[in-house]
Amino acid sequence: MTSILCSKSCAFFSWIRTLINIPLILSSGAMTILNSMNDISTIEIKYANIVLNSCTVTILSLIGNFKLAERELSFRQAQIKMDKLYHNIEDKLLIDPLNCNIEDVRDIIKEYVIIYEHLEFPIPEFIRKNFQKNSKTSHTSSSSPSLYVESLYVESLYVDLTLFDKKNKENYI
Repeated sequence: MTSILCSKSCAFFSWIRTLINIPLILSSGAMTILNSMNDISTIEIKYANIVLNSCTVTILSLIGNFKLAERELSFRQAQIKMDKLYHNIEDKLLIDPLNCNIEDVRDIIKEYVIIYEHLEFPIPEFIRKNFQKNSKTSHTSSSSPSLYVESLYVESLYVDLTLFDKKNKENYI
């Protein structure tokens, strides 16, 4: 789930950055056209360049202030790490569950916590709420009958990966 949230966040910030870059491209093109025109007085070109340059600087300042590129990269890297972790879970818990021990599960949980703690920016609230609305809040592992993930709280993005033995209901962690 975190991988999906990171992917959606990365796509959102990429879209915003692309949207903000359009005026930069247009202003650069306009300055090039104005500077190449010979029939306009230099005073008019000078004022137009001042206005276009101030718009360009303002847009670049906004991009830098909101750290759009950094947010996009951070979420992309977190998504890749979560995907790798998911493949590791598939390998250990789904493909060969009989050879999986509690230490493997603990290692997976620790790795998840480390990835999540290293998220530099919060996931946008509207993405979380939209995801929460469209997903279930509790999942069970269907491949291993003795183990199941008890709860995933998308609301606060707190993930309690407490594993229980269904027969004894013992908390292993």
